[in-house]
Amino acid sequence: MSLGLVSQFLLTPQWNGSYLYKWALLNWGELAVAAVFAVIASLGAGTVLASTIAARTNPAVSPGSQTGTGILASASLGVAVSGMYAVVGGLYIGDPAGGFLRWALLPIAPIVAAAAVMALVAARQWRTPPGGWSQLLAFPTGSVVTAGLGMMLIQYSLTADRWPHMVLWIDLASRLGGLLLGVGTVMAVVSQPILRLILGAPLAVITAALVGWPASGILGAIYAIAVAAWWLRQLWTRLLRPAAPPAR
Repeated sequence: MSLGLVSQFLLTPQWNGSYLYKWALLNWGELAVAAVFAVIASLGAGTVLASTIAARTNPAVSPGSQTGTGILASASLGVAVSGMYAVVGGLYIGDPAGGFLRWALLPIAPIVAAAAVMALVAARQWRTPPGGWSQLLAFPTGSVVTAGLGMMLIQYSLTADRWPHMVLWIDLASRLGGLLLGVGTVMAVVSQPILRLILGAPLAVITAALVGWPASGILGAIYAIAVAAWWLRQLWTRLLRPAAPPAR
């Protein structure tokens, strides 16, 4: 999903200006969401990396240290991929890389910070989360799929040729994309179905109404904030302040 978003971002900009001086209008929100997805995918592989490290290192190394190293390596991989998106984007579009780096790295900063704390907790063996580290690092797949499809539809609606017979369908795609992005955002923030319904309906309407070039970056930032909130909640409720087991 991350590669699909960044490919669409680079291949479908809106070009303006003359032949000698062309400049691209870009959907920065799509780049931000692609970077967030890259970090999510990398952290999801954290326990796999930890198992690989365990098979190749000294058996005397504690499992906690191996898990912490795997989480840090996964987070570093996500940052590297996001930075690559920015550098390649700047070279391909022909613009300075500063804007690309800003939209690729800033949205993932809170997620990487939460991952660093998780790695420290694992390495020091202060706590083991209920269900294990693999369950802790498993981000909701439904949120990724829904938000990714929504952002793809938004990008299509912003850059498609508005032929008279296609205007209605393009406008419908833009509103549907905003709705899906709003639903994906709520799925990242809350897990209870009733709360998703209560919060998802108004947020989906708001994000659908915001679809447009001026708000494209805002929509991506909203989803990045929701993902960061999910990781911070996991860190707080399952590691730093886990709920006490019920009394028998």
